[in-house]
Amino acid sequence: ADFFDLEPDSREITGISYQRGSPLSYCEDGIWVGRAIGFPGGFRHEPLIPGVGNIFHHALVRNKEIDFFIGKDNFYALNGLQLQPIGDGIFQRFIANVQTDETQYVRGYIDSRKMQVFWVYKDLAGDLQSVVYNYKEKKWSERDPQGITAWFDSPRTVFRGYKTIDEYDSLVDDIINDQTALIDDPDYGFPVV
Repeated sequence: ADFFDLEPDSREITGISYQRGSPLSYCEDGIWVGRAIGFPGGFRHEPLIPGVGNIFHHALVRNKEIDFFIGKDNFYALNGLQLQPIGDGIFQRFIANVQTDETQYVRGYIDSRKMQVFWVYKDLAGDLQSVVYNYKEKKWSERDPQGITAWFDSPRTVFRGYKTIDEYDSLVDDIINDQTALIDDPDYGFPVV
């Protein structure tokens, strides 16, 4: 193992990944790469990309050899060791709407079957929102996060469908009551995680 001091502006580590055989440490203001120096030395850490980093703790998303993350001025994709800005059309709208004091509520997820990366966040009104990037088509969209965040504030997930806000009815209340029963009795009803 190796010890290294982060530059004063880097602050804390906000994500860990692995690219092209090297471990990466994401900070708010930079990305560090660990290079193997052989036995018995371990790794040497050095800045890979200074000035660009991941600003939200749970926002780094990895899909094979591509890392997707949110920087101070854009959404980014790091492919191997090449950085590419991907959020020119949506970043300003996102950053103006996100609660930056609630950074634990900005979470990134991947849906590799649909080739989408999405980030769920609390907006200024306190509601959950999401932005979605289709990395195959290179298109952005906004989506109702209700169906994809059923587990967001819960330690366990119930494996059943959730209706969207447009189809709200009493079934949603029944599902919430079923989740309460699951917390009281883990053997009740449907499988949980």
